[in-house]
Amino acid sequence: MVPAKSSTYHRDDMDARRAEGREVNLSAVVDPARRAGCARDLVLFGLTYFSTAHPVRWSKPLLSSELGDRHVEVAGYFQHIILHGGLQAVAAPRGFGKDTWATVALIWGILYGHIKCAVPACFKIEDSKRLIGRIKTQIEMNEWLAEDFPEVVCCVRQLERSPQRAAKQTCEGAFTRIRWGAQLRFPDMPGAASAGAWIIPGSIRASIRGLLTEDGTRPDFVCLSDPQTKGTAKSQGPEGQTDSIMEQINQDIAGLASHEEPLSCLALVTVIRENDVADQLTSRTLNPQWSGVRFGAFEAWPSDMSLWEQYHRLLSDGVRGDDRDGRQAHRFYLDNRDAMDAGAAVSWPGAYVRRQAMDGSDTEVSAIQHYMNIFWRIGERAFLTEYQNDPPKAEDSVGGLTVAHIEQRINGHPLHIVPREYVRVVRGIDIGGREIHYVTIAAMPDCTAAVVDYGIIDTGMGEDDRTDATVRRPALEHRIQETLRQLREEEEAGLYLDSEGNPVHVELTLLDCRYMREGVRRFAAEAGPKYRMIQGHGSTQARRFSRPNPDKKKRVAEHWYATRQPEGHWEWFLDVDHWKMFVHQRFLQDRGTPGALALFGDAPEMHRRYAKHITAEDWDPAKGKWIQRSKFNHYFDCTGYAFAALDMLGVRLIAGRPVVRKEAPQAGGVVVTDMRTGKTSGIRSRY
Repeated sequence: MVPAKSSTYHRDDMDARRAEGREVNLSAVVDPARRAGCARDLVLFGLTYFSTAHPVRWSKPLLSSELGDRHVEVAGYFQHIILHGGLQAVAAPRGFGKDTWATVALIWGILYGHIKCAVPACFKIEDSKRLIGRIKTQIEMNEWLAEDFPEVVCCVRQLERSPQRAAKQTCEGAFTRIRWGAQLRFPDMPGAASAGAWIIPGSIRASIRGLLTEDGTRPDFVCLSDPQTKGTAKSQGPEGQTDSIMEQINQDIAGLASHEEPLSCLALVTVIRENDVADQLTSRTLNPQWSGVRFGAFEAWPSDMSLWEQYHRLLSDGVRGDDRDGRQAHRFYLDNRDAMDAGAAVSWPGAYVRRQAMDGSDTEVSAIQHYMNIFWRIGERAFLTEYQNDPPKAEDSVGGLTVAHIEQRINGHPLHIVPREYVRVVRGIDIGGREIHYVTIAAMPDCTAAVVDYGIIDTGMGEDDRTDATVRRPALEHRIQETLRQLREEEEAGLYLDSEGNPVHVELTLLDCRYMREGVRRFAAEAGPKYRMIQGHGSTQARRFSRPNPDKKKRVAEHWYATRQPEGHWEWFLDVDHWKMFVHQRFLQDRGTPGALALFGDAPEMHRRYAKHITAEDWDPAKGKWIQRSKFNHYFDCTGYAFAALDMLGVRLIAGRPVVRKEAPQAGGVVVTDMRTGKTSGIRSRY
């Protein structure tokens, strides 16, 4: 008879089993030379352990695209600051991989013992925790790290993603004291350089003054990642959030170090607004101690932007039609790539989409094309801010009108359709040697208006055809007249329809005759009184508008006048400063109020090119003139001409009242801003 085992035996057996389950079984380092070679080379470490996929566990490498010289430069800043201390601020474009390199650098610094306590600090603590989460995922899943750093990876994997097991984990009978939750403490393994190292999340919004770990370790490396938001970037001044954040960075974060060990801090930022946190940190004048570096997606812009304008026009036309993948624009780029790429240089040559389009062609083939696609998609102001770290100055937006604002002013009506309540249809045409731009507007009696059509027609004259004016001028005049006849014939054939499908005709068209005056005069003479030749006078033209005294040979209104020329025809002169201002005001006017201007369609992105033309100039109240930011302002001119045509037909706002953007409700009216002077005042208004 076999004697029964005692309860003491069972208890001892269970204790032994539990102890065995808590014990970490270390594997040997697979490639000691590979590990040692990366000890003081962060770029080599990243390329070795994070740029190739392991055949077993890790299918997508962290560094999945080819590195550019700027990536190597940023990695060099991390390496220097981690090894030697100091402060460094780097402003890089959106999508550049700043957080990716922060992840690689923190892992490198911890595993090789260069960092004992790291604090990734973002504006929100949640963002810092997400960065720590990426570090945890790499250490848990990356097989290359598992092969060469078993003293860390084996301990982490033994937890089986249960942080509660960390408290009793042992190695050779001693507790590893690992932490693997919101805070990370690396295991105490014999001979491990990373033993006892910490990674603790931080936040700009929470006080981190005097931060200490439970074993008394002070932070020796802080990685600031996007320490501001768009809201805080706008909040400037003595009581603004920008100054508060700068104070916290320069006082609280800088005070984390001990007297024996200096603090290393690297700030990864994107400039959002002039004088924001990123702008101040990277300014070597305001904060030279941060050794600021700033670069954008484009190191140098393409030399021939006119070709890119044509490319963007094809993208916009594709959005309107069936070519939503932009294949026509893509073929245009392939055909003209050498000329379109000339002069351009990008900070990351490997940044472009490699997925194929529906027709089997490459979506993109270069980083230049990729960034110009983004430029078209988000607009110039956003691109300069998000991708160039060069936001427009505050005074560049006196009127407050942006590309994004204009794009959103859509009314859902199809192209070429004039809604029933719109009773007047007019058109403005801007004439150039190579292209003719036009904008067609429909309006209600109270001047509420809608753009029902706009576009560009190529005259068929190349650049060489226009250079020799003596030889080519008659041919150019002929092509311009033929192009205008084409526009007239399309309109007369029923291009525009009302809501019930009945033809609606343009009542008045204004033709800019400053370029090729004689050709325009001949067309206007044959086309009849519905076509008027005009000249604009204003701050960006040869002379300002001056209203003459009326007589038999003059027709005079407040912001235009007409004179009978010696040849017998009438010619109209416009106050273009006023009509450009009028266009901006109509877009800033609240929707649903008399005078508001809207665009056809239901896709905001299709109007990006048009919106960029409207915002190509800004009014400067101090100088009393329009400041041109881009030469592509033709739709802006055309829209102003169209509103002048409405005025000639008697469609006007309430006389003497500046209708501008409403800023705050006020008893009996609204607070308005006069864009010419920049002054605000309370005005009673029925709208």
